[in-house]
Amino acid sequence: MALFEIANAPGETRNIDGDHPEVVSRLGKRLNIWKDSLPNPTRSSKALVNKTNR
Repeated sequence: MALFEIANAPGETRNIDGDHPEVVSRLGKRLNIWKDSLPNPTRSSKALVNKTNR
């Protein structure tokens, strides 16, 4: 994961994740929670195939 301070470096040229490991950790946890809330594409596509083959 990369962390940029957009206000001071709009070109995203300096990754500051090493300066703020607590922020990276917190955002990483939130990202994983969000990703886990998404539907499983394999399970969803299999369900769709099963419905269309009936």
